[in-house]
Amino acid sequence: MLCYKCAKEGKETPAVGICVVCGMGLCKDHVNIAEVTFTEMVLMDTTSIAMLGMEQKRQRKAPRFLCDECYAGVAQSLADRQSTVTEE
Repeated sequence: MLCYKCAKEGKETPAVGICVVCGMGLCKDHVNIAEVTFTEMVLMDTTSIAMLGMEQKRQRKAPRFLCDECYAGVAQSLADRQSTVTEE
């Protein structure tokens, strides 16, 4: 796979990663890495009938590859979320 941004410039540069939001192939010069928070669903392992089939949600953080446009959107979303928290 080639870097989409480089291909638009007429260059053939191998992609080192794929944007997790839009799926664009990215080379090392065009990739951004951001710590992204996501919710992990875990099926509870229990023998209690009352808890059968219940799920537990866990917040996880992990580094993810993003293109410039998606990185800007994630950064804006984080800034909006932080300003909302500080206003309360």
